[in-house]
Amino acid sequence: ELRVGGRYDDYDQRLENRANGTVARAGENRFSPQVGAVWRATPELSVYATYGENFRPLSGSDFAGNPFDPNLSESLEAGITYASANGRLTATASVFSIQQGNILVADPINAGFTVEGGEARSRGFEVDLQGEIADGLDLWVSYAYVDAEVENDAADPDFGKLIEAGDPLLNIPEHTLNVQLAYSTQIAGLDTRLGGGVLHVSERLGEVGTDFELPDYTLARVFAEAELTEGVRLRLDIDN
Repeated sequence: ELRVGGRYDDYDQRLENRANGTVARAGENRFSPQVGAVWRATPELSVYATYGENFRPLSGSDFAGNPFDPNLSESLEAGITYASANGRLTATASVFSIQQGNILVADPINAGFTVEGGEARSRGFEVDLQGEIADGLDLWVSYAYVDAEVENDAADPDFGKLIEAGDPLLNIPEHTLNVQLAYSTQIAGLDTRLGGGVLHVSERLGEVGTDFELPDYTLARVFAEAELTEGVRLRLDIDN
């Protein structure tokens, strides 16, 4: 199975410099292609791959009053999916890579201004599993590993701190794990659902140009839900 598509964008912006009274206009039109393919290896197993491009207009202008070029990105993803014959269990494993260019960074010559010179990339893999592992018992597991870093030396546009090639991107954890278990039953004649879950997020950079990291954290919760009458449900959540 092959899917080919795309998106066409046409934008126009008007920039007024109130300091010198000048007005500049900028615009661009661009076609962003998207391609995807799926190969069904067996009735339960499929392999897929996708490629896409995207761009995002950036508002504002540089020191000379020139409007910024748009932020550009391209992404690649490939993976394998599984769906059991009875439909009770599905799983997906995938790898991905995202490349970005024209990211706004501090102007190294003109303090207080920015230029579109930053580059970054993110790559990693994800694993997802969900299904009914026993009668009335549902399990959801999701794990993601992300290696996101700056690809060229630049300066932070907010504080002017040096960002070196290879530095991690701000507030992007390497590891994220989410697990939830839920059991459906009847209590006192009411359809009831009981469950709990855990979310773990690893350390991530808290300030660019430094070694400061936000600590990892784990959230746990339990819940109970009952259908009192048709269309009316009562739910209780407890978390940390």
